[in-house]
Amino acid sequence: MAGKIKRGSALAAVCLLLFLTAVPREAYGAVAVETERDDCSMKFSLSNDYGELADRSIPVAVYRIASIRANGTYEPANGYGGIGLDKVNSATTAAEWAEIAKKAAGIAAPGVLDEDGRITAKALPAGSDPDETVGIGTGASDTQIIGDLETGMYLVLALAVDTPEYTCSFAPYLVSVPGNGYYGGGDDTWIYDVDVTLKPDRTERFGSLEITKALSSFRAGDAASFIFQVEAVKEVDGVLVTVYSDVVQLSFDAPGNRSLLIEERIPAGSTVTVTEIYKGAAYDAQDGDVRTVPVAAEETASADFTNAYNGQLNGGSSIVNNFQPTVGMDAEGNEIVENWMWTQIQD
Repeated sequence: MAGKIKRGSALAAVCLLLFLTAVPREAYGAVAVETERDDCSMKFSLSNDYGELADRSIPVAVYRIASIRANGTYEPANGYGGIGLDKVNSATTAAEWAEIAKKAAGIAAPGVLDEDGRITAKALPAGSDPDETVGIGTGASDTQIIGDLETGMYLVLALAVDTPEYTCSFAPYLVSVPGNGYYGGGDDTWIYDVDVTLKPDRTERFGSLEITKALSSFRAGDAASFIFQVEAVKEVDGVLVTVYSDVVQLSFDAPGNRSLLIEERIPAGSTVTVTEIYKGAAYDAQDGDVRTVPVAAEETASADFTNAYNGQLNGGSSIVNNFQPTVGMDAEGNEIVENWMWTQIQD
């Protein structure tokens, strides 16, 4: 089977969720497995709940890592003897199956898993030689079938794929061919054509924002500070939600350009509004105080502002004059204001 490639139509990125017929089982109470069959199949389809996946393509790699005996137990293939397949039985838990799948993935395709056991790689490593690869789509008719399979235990690896707003990553998993629905509904018939449904596990992607201030003229001797409110909103389940909010500052001691970068912190697909909320009385905005820009994953949106000195004496920092009276007594013993003292407080 090695080297055969079956390609699907436009596909979607997904994490994998098996129907009961695809869950690896020990054959408890089942009739004998027809171990010599080589006309088995796996039919892959995707959950249709994720519209953003409709125009994506995801490669799925399949590795036969064990043969199956007539009694439903497994004989590991070369290289997979130490991962625990020879010890599985009807009491093996889902967590134990998941751990076996991780170990198998580390052998079949070293480096594809992150520290959380997800398949975050977007390509198979050099030297990885799957028995089959197939592509999966999200539409109702977008199913792909790998046919002419021998009986056995198969490792399935779906590679990570990006959508505009999310990264869809995957867990490695095991599929027994044939499958058995005994634990799901009591029917111990072996199923040689196995259905596998794929479902995404999404993590948010982020973009960056660069705010640039051009100060075309400047009052020498004063510092000038400019404060910006940054608000990003995004539609989530039909509701507009604030997904990022911050206040940032740019300061000048001479005319020119200065920038600040908010790096990879604003959710992709959001719209960010930058408002210059403080510029000091001595500086006028040349082209408005508000910028609104979209944010895309792994890209940098720009919000540019220009200010100029308007001739007033105070610079970019606001000052409050605080007056306090000096109180004395007149000849008749009444309190009187003798003088006024004042201090300047920077706002």
